[in-house]
Parts: sequence; structure tokens; C-alpha cells
Amino acid sequence: MVPSQSPATSVASGDQSGLFETGVSSVSSSHIILDSLSKAYGPVKAVRGISLELKPGQVTAIVGENGAGKSTLMKMLAGVELPDTGSISIQGKAHTFRSAKDAVSAGIGMVFQEMALVPKLAVWENVAVGWESDRWSGLDKAA
Repeated sequence: MVPSQSPATSVASGDQSGLFETGVSSVSSSHIILDSLSKAYGPVKAVRGISLELKPGQVTAIVGENGAGKSTLMKMLAGVELPDTGSISIQGKAHTFRSAKDAVSAGIGMVFQEMALVPKLAVWENVAVGWESDRWSGLDKAA
């Protein structure tokens, strides 16, 4: 599997050895695989054929100019948007996320950029706004 990018989107990886190799060496070594994801809004192609392999412990950055498709790509992974084409696999199992709740059930969550923070809340509380209280019962509030 070869990572491909929209014209202005790049994928940077903390471990770049083999990032551009052809083929996935072992599905069991990959935690998340995005394969040929695409998304269009009418005639506008926001994401075109993105493929990406994420491994446990690997730090990956999705970078690009405004309008390059970064947010749309992450929204597809987080279940907020459905891809028009392509697939998402987690630990070798194909997933179709129809909601953010589906993605969370599979271990995928996203903290969206939010400019409207509640000043009197701690960071973790701002992150948790809107989530069910029992979802965060295991958080270390002192951290």
C-alpha cells in the first residue's frame, strides 16, 4: 500500500523507514489502514484516493494548506463523514463508521479544533464537553 496525497496534502511519519514501500508487509503489525479513501462535495473533490498505514507507537502528522482535505480525511476516520470510496481497517477488520459513536466503539476518537472553550473548566473537562459522563469515568482528573 503506497500513501497517496491530494495535491497539497502530505503525510509525515515519525518512523519513515518504509513509508513509501509498496505493499503492506503484515496486517497484524498495522493498527489502522486507510485504503484509497475519497470524498467529494458535489464537483469539489476534497480527498482523492488517500491510503495510509498507521502502526502502534508511530507518530504521524497530516499536513497541508487550507482546503487540502486534512479535516475531511480525519472526519472520515472519526465517523463524522462517510467516504465515497475506499475502506478503513482496524487491526485487520474492515469498518464502516456511520457515526462518531461507531468510531469510538472501535477505539477511534477525535478532538475537534474548538475556539469556544469554557474558561473555568480544566483542559480535560473542555475535551469532554458533550460526552456522556460515564465515558470519562476512568480519566485521571489530576493529570
